[in-house]
Amino acid sequence: TYANKRILSTKSIDLMESVQTHQAKIEFMPAGAKSSLQYGLGNWCEEADRAGKCDIVSSPGALGTYPWIDRRNDLYGVFFMRRRLPFVEKEIQAARRIITQAVKNPRHVVGYSVPQEVGIASVASSAEIP
Repeated sequence: TYANKRILSTKSIDLMESVQTHQAKIEFMPAGAKSSLQYGLGNWCEEADRAGKCDIVSSPGALGTYPWIDRRNDLYGVFFMRRRLPFVEKEIQAARRIITQAVKNPRHVVGYSVPQEVGIASVASSAEIP
């Protein structure tokens, strides 16, 4: 919503966050991205259920911004990086695992230091996302 007005319908968002590529050959993937990615409409589908509904979507940018939504765990966030994705993908995925673990069970988080190349700008509950 913007100014209390809905911009995209729930149906539109559901379509955007559904696997569109299925078994098609994907010609281009971001450098450093997991080879198991599928594509929705305007975003990568990192994990999907059997019906093709994306549980985790992201859209890593070429110049260091990495937004993601994890519907399964009710989280979303944005990473800003000083380095390109191939050099920090492992650290980003590790940070996301730590964030998910912290939200699920905040008293049992194993210590983790986020490298300077990856900055956590925002992580929040996705209750505000349709």
